[in-house]
Amino acid sequence: KLYRFPGNADISRGAAYTADYFSFAQWRDKTYAANGADDLQVATTGSFADATGTTPVFTRIAVAGEFLAGIGLAADFVGTLRTVTASPYMLMISGVGNPEQFDVDVDTSAYFQDIYDSGGPLTAIARLRNFFVVFQKSGVYVVENVGGAEKWSVRCVTDYYGCVHPDSVVEVNNVLYWISPTRGGEVCAFDGAQVTPLSSALNAIGLNGTGNDNYGFVDATSTVTTRCITAATNGETILWNSFYTTNGVVTDDTVFSE
Repeated sequence: KLYRFPGNADISRGAAYTADYFSFAQWRDKTYAANGADDLQVATTGSFADATGTTPVFTRIAVAGEFLAGIGLAADFVGTLRTVTASPYMLMISGVGNPEQFDVDVDTSAYFQDIYDSGGPLTAIARLRNFFVVFQKSGVYVVENVGGAEKWSVRCVTDYYGCVHPDSVVEVNNVLYWISPTRGGEVCAFDGAQVTPLSSALNAIGLNGTGNDNYGFVDATSTVTTRCITAATNGETILWNSFYTTNGVVTDDTVFSE
């Protein structure tokens, strides 16, 4: 299910969803949603529905300018002339001004590439100004539109810092902040040029416990206690919430701010 707040109106598509953990992105007046199992979802003011055409099944999505990008291709993407094999390392970017078209043989401005390097599977994606920032558990990449035959430039910023909790990433005043698993958990900032650690040993504050990191996803069927971190901001203060779930039910949570 998907609900609109406030009021908790059910704005799900007609058919039930296979998975219950969504990533959202806003493109103009349209809201897109991906859950790593079902078709890409889109809504304006009404209920969500499957995006038109053949769209990839992503785990996480983001919008920068006129492009929609997704990571963690969860199912083979069958295009008109080629098939892009499912891969947790896959980054795909839509055609310019065409957020529901990822077929490079239909729209030549679309793009796809595996990012290995290898700090593990891609875990998070965010927008910073007019470019994308893609994360691994140990790795942060800047993905910038360069046009021409190359289309996009992928630049590794660091292979040390990374992110396992995709919802811990938040943008404030043109700076990205998130929680890296390095040195006991630390808040990192990225201004587009370099990554700067701001505080360390967050395990002592709100990240300690018996949970397992699961790239921030809540599994409603797993009996394993999983740790998740979400972030919110009012534009000045960042509020992180660290919580644990078992069978999708929150068992403990801690709030801390920066």
